[in-house]
Amino acid sequence: MGITIVGVGRVGGALALALSGRDYKIDRLIYRDKRAAAKIAAELRPRPKLATIDKVSIIDSSIIFITTQDDAIESVAASLVGKVAAETCVFHTSGALSSDVLEPLRRVGCAVGSIHPLASISTPALGTERFSGSYFCLEGDTRAVRVGRKIVNSLGGKPFQIDPSAKVVYHSAAVMASGHVTALFDMAVELMQKAGLNERKAHEVLQPLLAGTAANLANQSTAVALTGPFARADVDALSRQLTALGRSMSRPDFLVYLTLTEHSLEMAEKRHADPKHIRKMRQMILLAKRNLQC
Repeated sequence: MGITIVGVGRVGGALALALSGRDYKIDRLIYRDKRAAAKIAAELRPRPKLATIDKVSIIDSSIIFITTQDDAIESVAASLVGKVAAETCVFHTSGALSSDVLEPLRRVGCAVGSIHPLASISTPALGTERFSGSYFCLEGDTRAVRVGRKIVNSLGGKPFQIDPSAKVVYHSAAVMASGHVTALFDMAVELMQKAGLNERKAHEVLQPLLAGTAANLANQSTAVALTGPFARADVDALSRQLTALGRSMSRPDFLVYLTLTEHSLEMAEKRHADPKHIRKMRQMILLAKRNLQC
């Protein structure tokens, strides 16, 4: 089946590389950055056509992926009206927007849907590796979802469906499990530097710890996987941390630490940690927040 990809960034480029040759042919790459599109096209056989969206009059591919930034999806969908056949399946890859943003194409007979890979894609080449084994969130018209499942299976992924109305909540969960974890890791690197390590070494020593946590989560519930002073409701350890971090962290970062500490204590309760210690630790966190005037 022929595919046109509108937007040749990390996700669009990864889809082009991964789907080419797997019962799919990349007909056309529609770009904003010609250099990035040409780099991807050079790796595909047969080589796809390259064009900007205003230069395309007809798209005869069976499948179209819109892999642009979220704020461009609606306008791209509108610009495709009159350029695609009614039987075309059109997908976007946004995690936050539902397939309803493609309504202009639905009205002219296209089957529309969204396919969002729950994968961390920092480059197109890495994306081709990360797709295999990853989960893909699908929603949209019945025919689009059916086609989407076949695409995900071709990528070695695992499809699942959600209600379109829950898309923003779904995406927020994905951000917390990936983007926010990266932000927390960056905060940890900064703290480790204050302990005397340079940035490279801080990253080096913390990365195996993060990998070990991810490995635990692959086989355990979050409550069981929780380790450290909060898992054991260690009052003295929290007291020392509050004193040290209150001096060494910025106010916003310290507030993030306190908020995560509260959630960690909720998890510790599920592990039946000492309730007296947990109450004491909550009082300490509340006092620290008051001192921040939160």
